[in-house]
Amino acid sequence: MKIGIVPSVKEPYPNQFELSLDLNLINFFYYYFKNLNIEILKDKNNKNNYDLIVLSGGNDVYQVKKSKKNLLRKKLDNHFLKIALKKNIPILGICYGAQFLAYKYGNKLNKIKGHNNKINKIKFVKNDLINIKFIKTKCYHDYGIQKKNKNFQEIGMSSKDSIECFKIINKKIYGIMWHPERDKVFKKYNYELIKNICN
Repeated sequence: MKIGIVPSVKEPYPNQFELSLDLNLINFFYYYFKNLNIEILKDKNNKNNYDLIVLSGGNDVYQVKKSKKNLLRKKLDNHFLKIALKKNIPILGICYGAQFLAYKYGNKLNKIKGHNNKINKIKFVKNDLINIKFIKTKCYHDYGIQKKNKNFQEIGMSSKDSIECFKIINKKIYGIMWHPERDKVFKKYNYELIKNICN
C-alpha cells in the first residue's frame, strides 16, 4: 500500500516557510497497514500513483484566514486534489484537510464558540463507511462545516450540528474533522474507516 500525505505549512519566522507533518500520523498508518510506503507530497512534479492521498491538518483555510503560509498550503492541496481526481485516487482530508475539501465543494465554514479542545460526541448516520453509532473524540478546530451543496453527504454530526465526517457524492473524496493520530491508543474504527475509503 502506498499513501501520499500533504504536509502543513508553518512559518516559524517571517518569510521562513517549513513543511511539517505530525510523526503520530505516520505512526498511525504504520501501526495498521503492513507493507506500507508513505511519501510526503511536496513536489509538484510528482507523478507517482497512490492508494490514498491524505490532506493532513495543521493550517487554516485561506479564505477564512488569509496568510502566505495558508496560501502556499492551498496551492499544494489544489495540486494534489487535481491529481487524485485525474487518477481516481481516494482522498481523505483530516481536520483542516476536511475543511479545505468542504469549502472547495461549495459548503460553508462557521466559527463555533467553545468547541476547540473539548470532548466532542459524533453521531453517525447509516452508511457503509463506518459501522458504529457514535464516538467521543477531542476537538481541535474552531470552524465547523455546514452543508450548502446537495452533492455533499453528511456521515457524522457533532452535538453542535457541525458536520464531522462526510463524502462528496460520486467522488472518492472524504473528510473527517477529528485527528486519528492524536488518540493515546489508536482506535480500530479509524483503521476500518480508512480501509473502507481505500476499497
